[in-house]
Amino acid sequence: MVAIAETTGHPVVLDYLSALSDVLGMVPGEPLAQAIDVLLEARATGRRVYVMGNGGSSATASHLVSDLVKGAHVPGFRPFRAFSLTDNIPLLTAWSNDSAYECALAEQIDALVEPEDVVIAVSAS
Repeated sequence: MVAIAETTGHPVVLDYLSALSDVLGMVPGEPLAQAIDVLLEARATGRRVYVMGNGGSSATASHLVSDLVKGAHVPGFRPFRAFSLTDNIPLLTAWSNDSAYECALAEQIDALVEPEDVVIAVSAS
């Protein structure tokens, strides 16, 4: 990773990639492996994966759904059935307006999620 940054010759890039490498090195492997197993099981059994986030994390949630549905599509395997709860703006704002903003995602979970579905909450805060 640092070799790529060295070709840019810019210290900001080197610092960023070094810090990113440090953070990635702190990610514990076992919980990550467990999350992958949960996602693979959901794909194998046709269960849905719902992803949500607030603010910038909603964009990350949408991106994760794109990565799961398209990027993780493997010929011979079922595709992921993944959805971002923040992509349906009319539904999100209707729940926010008619109930309360802090209930908007919970109301969608109550309406959509079935037993054995997977819900992922993304937060960068």
